[in-house]
Amino acid sequence: MYGGFLGNILTRVMIWMLCGLKCLSFGLNSFMIPSFWFAYISTHSFIYCRLVFAISSPPHYKIEYYFLATAHIAVLMMNYVEHTYAGTQNESGDEQLHLDIDSDNAVFAAIRASQVFWIAASEETPVETNVGPASGLATGNMFSLGFDPLDGSSIIDANFSVGSIFGIWPGKGVLGRKGSEQVASAVAVHGPRTTLCIALGASAVSTQKPIVLEVTLVHNRHTWELSRDAIHIQDEGKVFAPGNLRATNDNPQYNALVQHWISNRYTLRYSGGMVPDVYHIFAKSKGVFSNVSSEKAKAKLRLLYEVAPLGFMVECAGGVTTHEAHDQSVLDIPIEDLDQRLGVCFGSAKEVALYKQFMFTNGGATKK
Repeated sequence: MYGGFLGNILTRVMIWMLCGLKCLSFGLNSFMIPSFWFAYISTHSFIYCRLVFAISSPPHYKIEYYFLATAHIAVLMMNYVEHTYAGTQNESGDEQLHLDIDSDNAVFAAIRASQVFWIAASEETPVETNVGPASGLATGNMFSLGFDPLDGSSIIDANFSVGSIFGIWPGKGVLGRKGSEQVASAVAVHGPRTTLCIALGASAVSTQKPIVLEVTLVHNRHTWELSRDAIHIQDEGKVFAPGNLRATNDNPQYNALVQHWISNRYTLRYSGGMVPDVYHIFAKSKGVFSNVSSEKAKAKLRLLYEVAPLGFMVECAGGVTTHEAHDQSVLDIPIEDLDQRLGVCFGSAKEVALYKQFMFTNGGATKK
């Protein structure tokens, strides 16, 4: 049975059924869950989606609110017409689209409704925001959330796939924490399909083995169905997504690595959006993603909102992560600032090892 995050979250809320709810069930016995029940109800202009994790004996355990938020954002995307700016900046200094703000509001509304989070911080609202119960009293095990509601808004006007990223920590607060302390993370992709990939750490699973699975929003965006019950990243795979290529101009190690990938006929899969580019590794079960700095072109990935949650998912799926400039898992880097930025390499074990060989030796950065 699930413990940790899934074993305690929302335990006070029992499975409830409303007239007209449609349920789907399927077995996942290998993970000691007899079945999942998916249900949905449309309300006004967006869709509330529930994923109910059920076990063989009471109480029933349920996680629903990332499905609600993702479905809401999917509808916002479906009705998105104009690439308009709100005339405001977030605290990181980035110009905000109306869609950025609407997506941020959708997630905050969902997590406040869940009543299981103390603190949340997002790329659009980069402060530790109190989202806990009005009483200030815990209603069970409580969590904190770091998220990017709409990753890739700079490429959305070209109708490229974009995404949402969620990292979940136990307890109150995210500052001073490490990615390795997460109990779960999730990433949604809004493209031709809307999918949500969920990573559960070993502490959340009775087998003490992390798992990564995927669900897809189907039936006119009303129902979530399990599309992959287990995702595992192979040790090698000649697929590459080289972010921040401008850095190759004055980073000779990175330039040599990119030339190696090209000369060895790796397949390029790069869109300019971190979510679809990393998600491609999950989709193909192999590959490598990099985003590297140079003196003139610094990496801009944020540890809390992007790197830690996606890095957690990569490692749960059997992949490897490293800081761009020294041999250290991104999950071991403390979150010292909500806007903390860095470069990374994610992916298949042998491909990340190749990255380290090029970047950390022969005049490259020193191993830590």
